[in-house]
Amino acid sequence: MIFIVISLLLVSVFNPAESLAADRVRFAYPAKSLNYLPITIGRDKGMFQGEGIDLQLVLVASTIQVTALTTGDIDFSGAQSQVMAGAARGLPVKVVGFLTIKPSFWLMAKPEIKSMAELKGKIIGITAIGSSTDTLARFLVTKNGLTPDREVAFIGTGTTANILTAMKAGTVDAGVLSPPLQRNGDADGLSNLGLFR
Repeated sequence: MIFIVISLLLVSVFNPAESLAADRVRFAYPAKSLNYLPITIGRDKGMFQGEGIDLQLVLVASTIQVTALTTGDIDFSGAQSQVMAGAARGLPVKVVGFLTIKPSFWLMAKPEIKSMAELKGKIIGITAIGSSTDTLARFLVTKNGLTPDREVAFIGTGTTANILTAMKAGTVDAGVLSPPLQRNGDADGLSNLGLFR
């Protein structure tokens, strides 16, 4: 978060003439999550406005954020996995920082699933193929001896809120949830298979 704040502040430092009027900066985030709370609080408390930045937060699916960056529809993206993949493919995007030091996602499962081994033959809900939730889920199942796409399937739901809805509906057996949704899962009796750290 510090790197993004610094980069946003540099806009006003290196463009003092332009910073007299607030510059509109559009930050896209892929899901309603506490991971983006520092940005929201900073905007609501006037931190960005005080530096001449009119920060607009836009909810955009992670799968289209790199395209939106390259077309100029957004200025910054919270979809780090997609941005890094886009940069690796040579797209004109750059990673300037991360909001968190470590991922704050939990792998939650139906109440009857108590271990990673029990995910064999099951479906894990993620936000999108190539997203952070996808990358983390694939890492965790591989680390626990399961083969992604052969022993465990992954289905993109669009948002972490949709993952929780799909779990409750029985469409998926497990899912990668971010705060505060993992607390809702706890309240619903879902099994907490672990925090990604």
